[in-house]
This record gives sequence, structure tokens and C-alpha cells, in this order.
Amino acid sequence: TTQADEQEFHRLLAYKLRQLPRYDAVLLGDDAALLFAMRYQQELFPDTPMAFFCVNDPELARTAAQNPQISGVRENMDYDRNIALIQQILPNTKRIVGISDSTLTGLGDQRQFWENAAHHPELEFSLLNPSQYTQEELAQKLQEMEEGSVLLYLTMFEDGDKNTYTIQSAAQFLAASSNVPIFRMSIGGMGTGVM
Repeated sequence: TTQADEQEFHRLLAYKLRQLPRYDAVLLGDDAALLFAMRYQQELFPDTPMAFFCVNDPELARTAAQNPQISGVRENMDYDRNIALIQQILPNTKRIVGISDSTLTGLGDQRQFWENAAHHPELEFSLLNPSQYTQEELAQKLQEMEEGSVLLYLTMFEDGDKNTYTIQSAAQFLAASSNVPIFRMSIGGMGTGVM
């Protein structure tokens, strides 16, 4: 979302909240919703309990949980078991290349990726950010991946050309562009060459 989108949503929600009875609680799905609620808490939701879910940025979740009116569950991917599975299926794996864009969700995924990389000193970890490459450059980077590499598809909603992707279309692009195995730790992309 853009700043203009957020401002329009704020305007509309503020209007509706002036017309309706006060909420008993607010549920916040994903990082953007949590950030919005934190930013406008005093104006829109004073003294209203809030619960977040599907927040993947560990630092954002920790910061929010310090607020007595906010609680929730962070979306915590099980890197250790997934990497153990990758190593069991592909014992010659030397490198895990995470693919995660610069969207808010992608930045949260990147933080989790690097936090968990420290648990696996036997592997080399690197990150490929689609937001930093044109579609053609990204395809080239994927084709150049060395043997022994595994692509861990985390987040790809955009590229540097401002193309947007669904989970399915990103999975198709990654599978068509890469010669290495592709894994994903959440639902989506199955049946297109992604495990």
C-alpha cells in the first residue's frame, strides 16, 4: 500500500468509528495492519484491546507486545525442521538462498531468515531480493545459482520493474527461471515445481 492508500483508509475508518459504537476489541492480520493500529492507536482505538496474528517481523511483534493493550501471535516459520528436511532430501546442499522482496511482509521474512541462519553454521546463507532487480536480471540471477544451492521462496510480491506477483505466479516464475530445487515453508506455489 502507498501512503495515500493508508491516509484514505485512515480517513474512512475514522469516519466510520465516529458513527458506530466503540469496538470491544480489534483483530489485526499481518504486519501492515499492526503498524497502522500502532500508529493511530490513541486516535482510533484508545483503551481498546488489540490482538495481532500473521505478523512475521519479529522486531515489530516484540515492540507491539510491550504495549499493554496489544497482544498476539507472531507468524513463526519453522526454519530448523525445514532445513533439516532439505538436508535429508538433498544431502549435498551447501547454500540456502532466500528470496524475499522489499514489501513489509518481505522485510519481516528477511529478519526471520537471518535470525535462523545463525542456527546452521554448516550452510552458507544469502538473500536474493526481487525488488532490487528487473524481471530479466532476476531470471539471470536465478539461472546462475550454483549446484548445491537451494532456493527458499519466502516472499515475492514485486520485482524492480514494479511487476506484481501472486504466490502462484511467483512460484511459476521461480520454477521456470531456476535450475535448483525450490522450497517454501508456507502454503502456496505447490504443483508448480516448488516443494
